[in-house]
Amino acid sequence: MTVSNDKYKSLEAYHLLPGDIVLGRRGEIGRCAVVRDKGLLCGTGSMILRPRAGVRSEYLQRVVSFPSFRQALERNAVGVTMKNLNARIVGAANIYLPSINQQDDLISFAKQVEKSRFGGMLHLLNSLSGIMHASFFSVADTD
Repeated sequence: MTVSNDKYKSLEAYHLLPGDIVLGRRGEIGRCAVVRDKGLLCGTGSMILRPRAGVRSEYLQRVVSFPSFRQALERNAVGVTMKNLNARIVGAANIYLPSINQQDDLISFAKQVEKSRFGGMLHLLNSLSGIMHASFFSVADTD
């Protein structure tokens, strides 16, 4: 969806900046992502987490999406039919803030884990593909 330049300018409070975290306010609590591009708006179903100096966006995104943090947000979310987050709930959350170097180390470690998980899944898919290929296209014994 696009908006006119005038409308975009009038919605300055909702402008997303590179490094912001977009957090879903309802539905799957803890669903979030780091903003990489300029010129985007935050919609009504999301909220902006803007890391302060000394906080890496990637670190904050990983903390917020971590299962125990997501569960804590869910416990505090409001609503009967669909759980909702608001700025008060998210703002009251406590997050351990290690040094920048430690944040970088944790981010690097998490990326390595993700890479190994992806590599393992890729290996499994390749193996399964080979097995399926062999079983579907094997040459029948004609003796």
